[in-house]
Amino acid sequence: MTILQAALIGLVAAISLLEGGWLGECKLREPVVTGALVGLIMHDLQQGLIIGAQLQLIFMGAASIGPTAGLSVGPGGTIGAAIALATNSGIEVAMTFAVPVSLLLQFLETIIYTLYSPMMHKVDNLIDEGNREKSIVGIHYLSGLITLVVYWLITFIALYFGNDAISNIVNNIPEWVNNGLN
Repeated sequence: MTILQAALIGLVAAISLLEGGWLGECKLREPVVTGALVGLIMHDLQQGLIIGAQLQLIFMGAASIGPTAGLSVGPGGTIGAAIALATNSGIEVAMTFAVPVSLLLQFLETIIYTLYSPMMHKVDNLIDEGNREKSIVGIHYLSGLITLVVYWLITFIALYFGNDAISNIVNNIPEWVNNGLN
């Protein structure tokens, strides 16, 4: 994977996380969309769309209800599709990476949002002071920008510098695991 491909895929993963907060509900976080974008970046739109659609079926049942944490479907699906395309593999490899990565990234998202608590206290104080809309909006966008950079960086590093480790994992997945996932 080239440095440009890793950077662009990192951007897809990061932007997919911001959907809902900044972009409205445009469904950019759905694996069928991110898979197609990854396929486009990696010059295999058809296979990216196929893998994304298959991941979509897996993630369709993932919903967070009430206070339970869901899966970070956008970045997880993006990374799963990228790894499957980079290793010339199929849905088995995409799923092997997408589901655990989604779970880990959701945990990271919870940590990031917890770290934003001091900024939210600042927003509360600005509200109490009255008419501080520009500062409040600035904090909102700063939080989103920090999240975007963190997720972009994680995805970029994993995909660009983790090529050997990823290939090693993919090549050593036992046949019974592939058969079971298939």
